[in-house]
Amino acid sequence: MLIPLKLLKEYVDINVDDKEFVRQFSLKSAEVDSFAPFVSVKGLTIGKILKVKEHPDSNHLHITTVDTGDTVQDIVCGAPNVMEGKKVIVAKEGVSLPGGVMKKALIRGVESCGMNCSLEELGIDAKFQGYEGIYYLDDDAPIGIDPIAYLHLDDMILEIELTPNRSDLLSIIGVAHDTAAMLNTSFHLDEIKYNEKEEEADISVSTETENCRAYYSKVIKNVKIKESPSWLKGALIKMNVRPINNVVDVTNYVLMITGQPLHAFNYNAIKTKKIVVKMAEDKEKFYTLDNKERILSKDDIVITDGITPLCLGGVMGGIESEVENDTTSIFLESANFNPKNIQRTSKRLDLVSESSTRFEKGIDPLMSKYALDLAAYLLEKLASGEILKGGSCFNNLPKEDKKIEISLEKIEKVLARHYSSEEIDKVFSGLSFDFSYKDGVYQVSIPPRRSDIETYQDLIEEIVRINGYEKIASSIPASYSAGKHNDYQKFIRKLRHLLSFSLNEVITYSLVNGKEVSYFDNKEMEKVKISNPLSDERTYMRHSLLPSLLNTLKYNVYHKIEDNFIFEIGRNYTLDKEETLVSGALSGLISSTLWSGKKEEADFFYVKGLLENVFTKLSIKNYCFIYPASPLKGLHPGVSAVLLSGREPIGFIGLIHPETQKEFDVPKTFVFEINAEKLYNASHPLKTVKEISKYPSIKRDLALVVPSSLTAESLMGKIKKYGKRSLSDISIFDLYTGEKLEKDKKQLALTLTFSDMKKTLEAVEVDSYIAEILAGLLNEGITLRE
Repeated sequence: MLIPLKLLKEYVDINVDDKEFVRQFSLKSAEVDSFAPFVSVKGLTIGKILKVKEHPDSNHLHITTVDTGDTVQDIVCGAPNVMEGKKVIVAKEGVSLPGGVMKKALIRGVESCGMNCSLEELGIDAKFQGYEGIYYLDDDAPIGIDPIAYLHLDDMILEIELTPNRSDLLSIIGVAHDTAAMLNTSFHLDEIKYNEKEEEADISVSTETENCRAYYSKVIKNVKIKESPSWLKGALIKMNVRPINNVVDVTNYVLMITGQPLHAFNYNAIKTKKIVVKMAEDKEKFYTLDNKERILSKDDIVITDGITPLCLGGVMGGIESEVENDTTSIFLESANFNPKNIQRTSKRLDLVSESSTRFEKGIDPLMSKYALDLAAYLLEKLASGEILKGGSCFNNLPKEDKKIEISLEKIEKVLARHYSSEEIDKVFSGLSFDFSYKDGVYQVSIPPRRSDIETYQDLIEEIVRINGYEKIASSIPASYSAGKHNDYQKFIRKLRHLLSFSLNEVITYSLVNGKEVSYFDNKEMEKVKISNPLSDERTYMRHSLLPSLLNTLKYNVYHKIEDNFIFEIGRNYTLDKEETLVSGALSGLISSTLWSGKKEEADFFYVKGLLENVFTKLSIKNYCFIYPASPLKGLHPGVSAVLLSGREPIGFIGLIHPETQKEFDVPKTFVFEINAEKLYNASHPLKTVKEISKYPSIKRDLALVVPSSLTAESLMGKIKKYGKRSLSDISIFDLYTGEKLEKDKKQLALTLTFSDMKKTLEAVEVDSYIAEILAGLLNEGITLRE
């Protein structure tokens, strides 16, 4: 929001210097992005072009003789629109422009003593000039004076960053209210008086929808559409609004002053002499002022003549009722619409304007009538308009202000500071809040412009804000104690730390599109749809983190990062619960050696080993990976596994399916996704220190013939069962299948490690342990390879 300081001072007294004003505004109202002159160039002057002649050594340059009041000098000019008799902005020798300091110069043999300027050369956006070349001033512009002052651009601009709750600061009047409170000065709003004709306004107004809550109107005849005066154009330009003509400029000016959007209709386009506000028909077609066809929905508010839509309420007018240069009578609207409808319409049609922005955030209902009267007054003065008597209207808004009760005792208890009633009175009075005080209790009426104030806590915030944060002493709460992480939080931090040794952490959006939300779902899950999504790509709350990780991987690959090892710990969402997931995506080379040409790519066993190593560090017990009973959605059916904790599935790993790879446009990628809460429940950290054996261990290798359907995990479990006395470790080092084995058989070679905490094991003892294990396995159809 851009606030011209001179314009602000028309509504509030500012009793401090600029530096102090900016400091207080930043502390007590909104963050100040910048405070600077609108035009920083000094020393410019208004000149008149007396003579124009061709440059002898150029086919596009001209030599202009310019009178600047104190001198007449030649200036070489390359502008295509240079003309004799025109008043222009002149930068003389020594003037510092954004492009450099102006100096006398020989331009193809002709001395040039300055520059005839365009607005862009002064640092002003070219859109405000509207044509190429130098900028022409009015014919009555006095020669020799400062053109910036003449154009009413000699002003300081306060640029503020607004928070979503402070829609009241989207107007000069709203900012003036806050300024008056923080500086303890006077806010003033002049009464508006204009002349009405005896002729009655003949257009009736009604609504068929509760989404139009108030509507005021005026009929103004015999308007003369022309260029606005320089003060009005200057005010708009300083607020980054392009001047168009006096009628449009008045409505835009009133919008910026009051925060109330207005719309002017061509009176003659309202054939039925009535205005009916209603909801659009589904698929109804409508042409907006930008001459684009819009397909409307039943959520859109339209202003009609009872039959035909004339305006898309709160967003943009229609081409059929546009005010054109030959328009002589206008119908002026000032309305209050449901913010939610305006927001939906604006986003769906991608139509964002100053008006729609204010309607979306909520406008001050009390400004609707005032804004209409201000616009009528200005149109009478600037467009010679004749204002007809009366004007149809309705207002279905609540008639009483919201009231909040709060005691002085409560204020002091919350803020831990003594406040006098005079201090509180000054804050409420400064904010123009009506209030009463009796027996230590305040009854405060909240004006509609402050829709952000809902509870007594909001009032306390206003007291602190306006009275000054610095007046509250720093203190430590009496019940203060150092916080700490619980066991689950410690587990998640350790999990993140361990994964970070091998993978890079990413953070992605929790919102995905309709296709991605259920892409990796292996059971039916209801989708959680956002009621007002920012875009089609951010419509649903995610079920899985993997689509977002694959999109991140795709982005990296597009940017020539081919080796990607990423993970995320984040939430997924269903209608009844949220859960924390830990997910990863791995693609590319784990390691490579240019000298020997060796390359090692990520594969299923690398991912499995990485997770197993993490599980060991986290003391995860009683887990295993098994083949899925049915293919996992989005994964390759032959290269995937389900992670079990006991008998409960808690996650999965695998290679993404070729179709998934094609869908997300990523290379060969391995993924995993695990429920972090269930993983935590499977952890059993050691509470005591375990003694390390002082005696040497003995290892034995076994080659066992097992059924092809038996998993290595199951075989290791059986061996542990039969050799539990002194068996300390098992590892598999070979798998063989081939002609030398029976059909449906395979050979697994294992290393068994035996140890004893109290003595050195003898070979005879280990042989007996092996015999016990083999006997037990034999009963289950598992034999030793001959």
